[in-house]
Amino acid sequence: MNKNVKRLIKYTGILAGTIIVLAFGLYLIFIFPSTVSCPAFNEGYYDWLPYTEKQDIVFTDGKSDRVFTVSTFEIHHTTSYNANTKCGCCEDQVRIVMTSAEETVEVIYDNYDNPDTCLGEMMRVNFKNGYAEAQNLGISPSDEKFNVENKIFFKKGKGMTKFIVRGKTWSLKSSGTTGKKQSVGNGTGC
Repeated sequence: MNKNVKRLIKYTGILAGTIIVLAFGLYLIFIFPSTVSCPAFNEGYYDWLPYTEKQDIVFTDGKSDRVFTVSTFEIHHTTSYNANTKCGCCEDQVRIVMTSAEETVEVIYDNYDNPDTCLGEMMRVNFKNGYAEAQNLGISPSDEKFNVENKIFFKKGKGMTKFIVRGKTWSLKSSGTTGKKQSVGNGTGC
């Protein structure tokens, strides 16, 4: 046999072996997935966002009142994910929308005190004509209050207590009754 034929046989064997190993590896990944369990949903969210759907929350600027109604309260919690995929993480999110005749406020809080998050703790507060965001808040269960960009203020057990929008300061006047806790929407990553 000449050298070129021997070389071709050698490289064909190496290529075939590589394909077999890759195919077997993919087979193991997709046929025998490795599932990672996530920690239970952290109910500490309710300390900072103690609301339920249809709850009325009244803010005042000292001259007039604004009544907000919690129109949306969603909780998303990852219970597990497949470790063999790139999109798996233990993530939580609480989304609340409060509406009034003059304003809509959306609060999105991701991964409160979640040690297994890939994305980090973050809160976004959207007003109809304004926006504030804080990343990596680092709020611990022992904290009693925090603020987002010195515009939106929260107090443990009360929720949002004050916000400043378009030059006006609105302070919490009353928040009615909170009722039962919102149910958690569980799901898996990917």
